[in-house]
Amino acid sequence: MADKCNKKCREPEVIKRDTVEYYDERFGKFSQEDVLGRCTNLKRIMDPLIDFASIKSGDVILDLGCGPGTLLISLADKFRDTKSYGVDLSQRTLEVASKTIFNLGLNDVITLKDGDIEDLPFPDDYFDVILSQAVINLIPNKKKAFEEIARVIKADGRIVISDCIKKAEVEKSSELWSKCITGAPSMDEFETYASDAGLKIQKTLDLTKDTRDLIENKLWNWPEFLEYDLKYYILKIGING
Repeated sequence: MADKCNKKCREPEVIKRDTVEYYDERFGKFSQEDVLGRCTNLKRIMDPLIDFASIKSGDVILDLGCGPGTLLISLADKFRDTKSYGVDLSQRTLEVASKTIFNLGLNDVITLKDGDIEDLPFPDDYFDVILSQAVINLIPNKKKAFEEIARVIKADGRIVISDCIKKAEVEKSSELWSKCITGAPSMDEFETYASDAGLKIQKTLDLTKDTRDLIENKLWNWPEFLEYDLKYYILKIGING
């Protein structure tokens, strides 16, 4: 049974600490074979995410919460004439990503940084494309995260986020926060975070069925998604106005 989410477990630094510990353990032992297997298994939801971004030659791309490098490696396979950056708080996971990227000879197109999405280590107006896969829900201060996204994206840039969306209130639990459940925003909340940062959701794609199929077929290790009233969407976001 999941633990109750008391005041302490909702404190931002506690959430971040618990999340880092969870993903250190989950991804920190991944082999290169595990990373590449994840690239194959999640292709069904990564391809439409990438397609939404309309990536062009020379684009500078940021992957928010890059984990073991799944999305970055998939991008490099399709677009070798771009430059991608990945940022994550889990150093053990970044070490796994770094080894795999080096072994695949992708160091020239992918750079990894240890960093917080609420305080991105990049200058203003730096990226043509910002991508995120199932990570925004993990961030304690989503308002600040969207402000940072708006700060580092170029005026004509493209932002594409895929994430779980709650339809109703879900269980408050520190454990389930790390497992991408408790912190899931509603669609209205996503729209508010974007609007407050000067951004606007332009297009959506419902991938709930695909997500459930992947989980039920053991291709995505996220059984908690099936237990709660969640949907999974891709959101294309642009500068408002």
